Amino acid sequence: MISLDTNVMLSALNPADPHHTRARQLLREHGAAEALTLSPLVYTGVMSFDDTVYA
Repeated sequence: MISLDTNVMLSALNPADPHHTRARQLLREHGAAEALTLSPLVYTGVMSFDDTVYA
């Protein structure tokens, strides 16, 4: 099982983030082999992400 913090998820969603490539790489590397767990707090943070800011 892998547990992620909000900053990893938001970096993966935001192409302008300096850690975008690495965050996506981590998700690809671990996503296929392990179950992903998000805490309710992390889920709330990801769901409140406003991608129009980065468009």
